[in-house]
Amino acid sequence: MMMNSEIAYIGYDRRVSNRQYRRSGPRPSFDRDDIVNAAIEQGLTTFTMTSVARALNVSHPALYREVSSRHEIVMLAVERLVGLTQWPDPSLHWREAFSKIAHTIWDACDTYSGLDITILTTPGISGVAAKPLTSIAQALAPTPMGWQGAKITLEVIIELTLAAHIAVEAVRSTVEVDGKEKSGAEIQKQAWEGKVSADQADMLPQEAWLDNKGNFEEKLEIFLDGIGAKYGLK
Repeated sequence: MMMNSEIAYIGYDRRVSNRQYRRSGPRPSFDRDDIVNAAIEQGLTTFTMTSVARALNVSHPALYREVSSRHEIVMLAVERLVGLTQWPDPSLHWREAFSKIAHTIWDACDTYSGLDITILTTPGISGVAAKPLTSIAQALAPTPMGWQGAKITLEVIIELTLAAHIAVEAVRSTVEVDGKEKSGAEIQKQAWEGKVSADQADMLPQEAWLDNKGNFEEKLEIFLDGIGAKYGLK
């Protein structure tokens, strides 16, 4: 998730959307909260306008009395989830703050299906997702890292966490191959059979990844070690 040159809350301008697209007529028996709830329950990458309408027992066109598009629903849903998330205290030690941000994002992605890839790939989402992190960047600005260093470090941690979560989800997933259900870990290991030496075998996806974060913790520690060395932070 790339942030803007200034970590600032852009938000989603509902006034423009509503003024431009909302149709006239009787007020519907549902509201945008109902639409967002249905989308989150169905998964941010899998819901459709039709599936949401079906869940609310209304017609597809009826949704446009409350929202302008699927994109608006996604923006509202992410804004909701970011607002519900308990973010770390900005006064924490720099390393603890960054680590807690990463784990907070990971836990949110575990809880809400499709949140990881949605944040990484949805245009305009960075402003919504960055709001609670502004205070953490500001708190770190007086350190040797400075505002720019804190901002870039946050960007990398967010992107690292989201990308690592997507990779682990692929290992956790199951697909049908030749009429049999196989895990992503099993499929990847079979694809690499005979292509790595015995001493490199631990680099392959492991079944244990199904219950943890894969090697994400190691990646995060290596990155934070590098940040500490770069800025002389303890």
